[in-house]
Amino acid sequence: MKLKKVFLYIVILLYTLNNLYTTEISSPTFYIKQDFDVLNYDATIEFSKIQRKLIFANNKITIHWLKRTPGSKFYFHLRSLSVDKVEYNGKMLDFLTVGTPLDSTYHFEITIPENDFADTATIQIYYHGLMQNEGGMNPWGGVHDKDAIFALGVGFYCNYVSTTQHWLACYDHPSDKATFKLTFINPINGFIISNGNYTKTTIDGKEAYIFSSNKPIATYLMTFADYNYKEHIIDYKIPIKIYADNKYSSSVPKVFSKLPQILDIYEEMFGDYPFEMLGYVITPIGSMESQMMINLDEAVFKNAVNKNDSLNLTIAHELAHQWFGNSVTPYDFRDAYLNESWATYSESLLLEKFFDISEYLKEQEKKLNSYINQIALYEGYLPLYDFPRKSSSSNYPGTIYNKGSVVLGMLRYLMTNGVDDNIFFDFVKDYLRTFRYKNVSTEEFKNLILKYYSDTISVNQFFDNWIYKIGYPKFDIQLVLNNNSNEGKYKDVGIKQNNPKSWGLFNQIPIPISFVKGNSNFDTVIWIKKNNLDYIYLSELIGNNKLLFDTLYFNKGNILRSLFTVNNIQVINNNNVRVDNFDISFNLSQNILSINVLNNIGPYYVMIYDIFGRLVTTHTNQTNKPINIDVNYLPSGFYNFVVSNNGNILFSNKFAIIR
Repeated sequence: MKLKKVFLYIVILLYTLNNLYTTEISSPTFYIKQDFDVLNYDATIEFSKIQRKLIFANNKITIHWLKRTPGSKFYFHLRSLSVDKVEYNGKMLDFLTVGTPLDSTYHFEITIPENDFADTATIQIYYHGLMQNEGGMNPWGGVHDKDAIFALGVGFYCNYVSTTQHWLACYDHPSDKATFKLTFINPINGFIISNGNYTKTTIDGKEAYIFSSNKPIATYLMTFADYNYKEHIIDYKIPIKIYADNKYSSSVPKVFSKLPQILDIYEEMFGDYPFEMLGYVITPIGSMESQMMINLDEAVFKNAVNKNDSLNLTIAHELAHQWFGNSVTPYDFRDAYLNESWATYSESLLLEKFFDISEYLKEQEKKLNSYINQIALYEGYLPLYDFPRKSSSSNYPGTIYNKGSVVLGMLRYLMTNGVDDNIFFDFVKDYLRTFRYKNVSTEEFKNLILKYYSDTISVNQFFDNWIYKIGYPKFDIQLVLNNNSNEGKYKDVGIKQNNPKSWGLFNQIPIPISFVKGNSNFDTVIWIKKNNLDYIYLSELIGNNKLLFDTLYFNKGNILRSLFTVNNIQVINNNNVRVDNFDISFNLSQNILSINVLNNIGPYYVMIYDIFGRLVTTHTNQTNKPINIDVNYLPSGFYNFVVSNNGNILFSNKFAIIR
């Protein structure tokens, strides 16, 4: 028995040690700290003249071992291409294929030679084959052959997300950033574009282009484009180069004329531009923030030409990524919103700085409406962090763009209370400075906010509500009539959450309201910090004396746009009893809203509110006859209408405009 016990202990010990020394590879949506750190990629890629997407390549990868154990391995990714051989510090080494191409973590691995104890090593991978893309009905990530041959670094629908592995043997995960040197030999069309500045040379009598940078890059931000481009230079303190088909030569200067000014505005808000040059290459599909060499969708460019648009928000969006995503990069794609929400919000900030606060609010409202009326209805109600990726979502759902932009506007107001914007922009600069050329997580992002806004409970609740949680608040509204209408038609507002059960309740909600009385108005933001099921009356929050008004608008005014909608609006009398003992019918046909009050009540009013509780229009019927209201002018979406008489509500209901 004793020998059996000793043997069992040895087996357990060996199993434990083996697991201690084994590190799994990171998945696209789950970062695991590795034993190695990639320092540099030095790749040479030669194009075949026989087949446009056929390459013969090798990549010399310099790594530093953070720790060395008997189980230490180096992983690399490569898809649709064949590995010919692998060398470790100049010696040929066996490699193992792990998983199948259907797996998100499909990769190759090598085990380190036991007698090689160097802390720094070079791994050279030789490979060849036809470059591919993510596949599917509408492939995005990977390598395309559409006049130009070009690469986009992420896929929208593939489970591995990062698609540089379709042309470069590398550790294709955002958590490990490295410097690079990319050499392209014998380009098919005589000109190749990649990340950064280039030198042109010959190798073995063949034309070659060499790109390099000492600023680290995440592999998904690498790109190349092979076409007969014309180079356009824009005068600025750093090199700015635009690459386009010769047929666009006269249009490029117009479309990009404000780019230096946009750069100046971004530097004012975000700090110095983080790289040594800036370029845009116009490719047949796909706008992508590739580091220093942005891919710009040809359709976007042509649309800007047709509209004479020199302040194009897609151009600005991808430029903002050079700070948000490229310089500061998430550890994995669960935090993709940290890239896309900030770049989308930067569009609104740009308009604010270029014009004024009204343009900022107009753009935020546009993004809010798009999210509520289109994106959420199609994708479902997703969180910003670690969102589901199955249909109708994707690796880059519209939620993390437009919902994220509105949420960042709300965060700005939380931190500043609408008083001192310097607090917010000091935080933004500190965030980009602290994590410059590094990786970041949501928790690190949140913890830095606390340096500038120390209310830990509010910040934690804000993140729970708006980053991790699905949905948004849906309110029922009560307008309380005032007995002395000379002082204002209403004297109070009740707000109650009426959300789907699966969403739960929210407790950090900024609600912009414009109170109107006569010819004057009062804009404010009410913070709802309770998640109770009962009505919250604003008189309890801001005092009775400020709440005598004739009408009000939710999500209007010159302060903020917030994420919520209004389910129902009721007008109640002093006894909080709804007046609804009337027989009313309504019908919506061909966007004509027909209302028939069957009781003989005399004149009545019809007020139409949008989904955010904002009064759209008021119609008066001086007779008791049916009223027909043409609502063709309203955008698609959901609306409430309220029928009232002598200050009493008679009826309320919803209708939808669908086109």
